[in-house]
Amino acid sequence: YIILWRTSLGYKIRMVGFNRDAARYAGINVERIFIIVFFISGAFAGIAGFTEVNGMQHMLIEGFNPMIGAEGIGIAILGNAHPLGIVLSALLFGALKVGGNLVVQTSRIPASIIGIMEGFVMLSVILSYFIRDKLIVLRSKKKLVAQEEHRL
Repeated sequence: YIILWRTSLGYKIRMVGFNRDAARYAGINVERIFIIVFFISGAFAGIAGFTEVNGMQHMLIEGFNPMIGAEGIGIAILGNAHPLGIVLSALLFGALKVGGNLVVQTSRIPASIIGIMEGFVMLSVILSYFIRDKLIVLRSKKKLVAQEEHRL
């Protein structure tokens, strides 16, 4: 968060992310920014892998969740890519997983219910973004119509 929002490097990264051509036109070396971002991402992935392997088992246990990256993307989207939002959405997903596992252990509900619950959460977030964008478009159209009527 600090690097991305409080430094000139973060500004360049956001600029390249929003519009690569405009960043290049502004004099930013886009390829260099890509290399820096990939290096930082790789470092974070290495740290995550290190903590996973060097955790309680001191080895990579069989059955490691290959969808953890997709869940991370969902958590980031749910948190609106803000650090506090990501922490809160990660807590929500963690609570869903733990609660879902408890429900599966204590009743005859299938384990797939956990993924279904996460899917409903993500679907509602995506729909809320879609509805918000549609409302913004409708409001701007109404405002334009009102301005045109006022001119006449």
